[in-house]
Formats: sequence, C-alpha cells, structure tokens
Amino acid sequence: MVRTSTEGAAEHIDQLAQRYLGGPYPWFGGRDQVRIILTIEPDRVRSMGRRRSGVSAEPPQYPAGSAGPPCLGRLG
Repeated sequence: MVRTSTEGAAEHIDQLAQRYLGGPYPWFGGRDQVRIILTIEPDRVRSMGRRRSGVSAEPPQYPAGSAGPPCLGRLG
C-alpha cells in the first residue's frame, strides 16, 4: 500500500455510486461513516496477447470462422 487518506473519500464513493448505481450512495450505516481511499502499487502486471513492450501494434488475428481467442469458445 502506498497511501491511505480520508480526504475526498466521501465524495469519491458518491461519484462511484452515481456511475454504477445511477444515484447517490445510500449510506447504509449512516452518513457518519468514515470512508478511506487506499492507494496501492502493483508488484507486477500480467496480460495476455500483448508483447512484452506493452501494447501490440496490431490486434491479434484469428483463423476465419473461429470465435476469437480460445478462452471464449463458440458463442453462436
């Protein structure tokens, strides 16, 4: 963990609620709750289908008639 802060945390939860719930945060335990923001730093980042340098220049190409990456299987 890099940092913890209560500054702006109540406003942050309200912004997230507006985005994902479509309205203000319901404050189930009452408005006097103390909210904190935890800032973390990853030890490492892994991704699939990308070059080691980060972003591949071209999107991956899959055989004609396939459903895309093997993990998706056939959806239709």
